[in-house]
Formats: sequence, structure tokens, C-alpha cells
Amino acid sequence: MTKAFCIAFVMTFFSVFDVPVFWPILLCYWIVLFVLTMRRQITHMIKYKYNN
Repeated sequence: MTKAFCIAFVMTFFSVFDVPVFWPILLCYWIVLFVLTMRRQITHMIKYKYNN
């Protein structure tokens, strides 16, 4: 983790790594991750009867 942090910190000082991000793609990515995670959590809760 420390190595990754140091590499990312050094990369912030070089403009070649400044990649533009299209925000709708990030929004869709977040929604997909949220849905997949919640589906897994809900099936786990149903399996172990948390919803009583």
C-alpha cells in the first residue's frame, strides 16, 4: 500500500499522467458496483434469515 501511494504521489507531478475522465462512465461504474454488491449482500441476508 505504501509503495502504491508513493508511486501515485510521484505521478501527480507529471502532466503525461493527467488523463481526462468522462464522469458519466464513472457514474455507471459506481452504479454497477453498488448493484452487484447489494445483490450479494441481500442474498447473504436471505440465506441466513436476517430479514425476520
